Amino acid sequence: MKLSIKLSHEIPGCRLLTLADAADGTYQVLHSKFVVVDADWAFVGSANFSDAAIEKNVELGLQAHSRTLARKILRDIQAFEMQGVLVPVLEPGSRVS
Repeated sequence: MKLSIKLSHEIPGCRLLTLADAADGTYQVLHSKFVVVDADWAFVGSANFSDAAIEKNVELGLQAHSRTLARKILRDIQAFEMQGVLVPVLEPGSRVS
């Protein structure tokens, strides 16, 4: 099981989103990763949330304890979700075996 999915089940209230498939079949890439906690703390970085990224890769990220930045990122994520650009990886309440 992917580390990101494991984490989504370990963290209460966690929502895991991914880039939606393009309607026209074109290739899309979302390389940035975002984490917002309690609309008060934010992380933005290039690292995948995978075992290999944690153990083997050199990545760059920014973590900020900034309500202003966290809320701006959260608004952007919510807007992308409302536009259908980002979609849930798992339906709320679903479980991975």
